Amino acid sequence: MKDVVFVVKSHERVDRFFDKTYSKIILKYGFDLSKVFVFVSLHSDVKLYSEKYKKINIIKAPKGVANVDNFITSFFSDKQKIIYMNDDVTCILELKENKLAKITKDKLLDVIDIMFSNMQLNGISYGGFYPVPNNMFMSGKKVTYNLCLIMDPFSFVINNKKVKITVSDKSDFEKSIQHFILCGALFRFNHIALRVEYYGTKGGFQGRTAKTESDTAKLMLQKYPNYISGINYKKGGKTSLRLKSIKPLKSIK
Repeated sequence: MKDVVFVVKSHERVDRFFDKTYSKIILKYGFDLSKVFVFVSLHSDVKLYSEKYKKINIIKAPKGVANVDNFITSFFSDKQKIIYMNDDVTCILELKENKLAKITKDKLLDVIDIMFSNMQLNGISYGGFYPVPNNMFMSGKKVTYNLCLIMDPFSFVINNKKVKITVSDKSDFEKSIQHFILCGALFRFNHIALRVEYYGTKGGFQGRTAKTESDTAKLMLQKYPNYISGINYKKGGKTSLRLKSIKPLKSIK
């Protein structure tokens, strides 16, 4: 944990961040505040966040999800260990005896060490947890290395400056694909998941519409035909991508 930094992207949610990720994750699990970096895109946010969070680092970044992601990649040195977090994570859950329970501090710190150690051992630069907290779906294989979706809300990165994000609506998918292309594998711990707001008026992905999601999904399908098999259209116009089932492209130790 000594060489790990914690990165949060936030936008006009100084109090929301305090109520969610800051209080329920950063403080609860005892993360070193001097190693927490919050990236904001407005000068007004720099002032507000700096006044409220005096012990953490507030960094001005460009506007736009993709631009912020690329700025963060360039901001830190290559191979820097980074834990990315959304600003509205409510809790981290682990599957125990087919039931979901909040993960303890000691267990989470152990998991973080295991994640980064495994990623370094196998030359993997991107890892994370199961996308949704559903004990039925999480009851399968505990660890996987195949092409899969690694979600932003709590993800593990060994900084790779070759990764360049081009879309905002489906940036999680693009990150997963690019890291898989570059390293031949991803690392996902399937018995742990998060509670977080992906959509909503107060948190999650604000500013997205059914049209922007659909347009981005089609663009991603065109750009990565070898890794995306299709588009799922959901209620309310939301979309998701179907990743192809691709095994690790190298042996795993």
